[in-house]
Amino acid sequence: MNSSANPGATATTMHAAHTAIAKRLRSTALMLVTTAVTVSTLRSTIIGSENAAAENTISAKIEPMALPDAEEGGIVAPAGLLADRKNTWTAEPARATPGTRPSASARTP
Repeated sequence: MNSSANPGATATTMHAAHTAIAKRLRSTALMLVTTAVTVSTLRSTIIGSENAAAENTISAKIEPMALPDAEEGGIVAPAGLLADRKNTWTAEPARATPGTRPSASARTP
């Protein structure tokens, strides 16, 4: 019997074969992607651990520095802050830069 005489049966057979092939291809692709991502992530983890261990070794070899004594003026306050004798920081009011005008909100009417 000629297969073109019954196109419905041929289409059904081809559809079943393509469905089986597509399922197998999908599962293979999923397996390969999962393996590739796992290997890449593991490699990145190992490299990160090695870098962290190397950095910790370098940091451990550096001798600690002595902190400056606040009484001798060794502490430098960050911009806009003042240090008092108790080693606490307080806000310093902003200073106008020579040659500039204060902002509108700073001016009084």
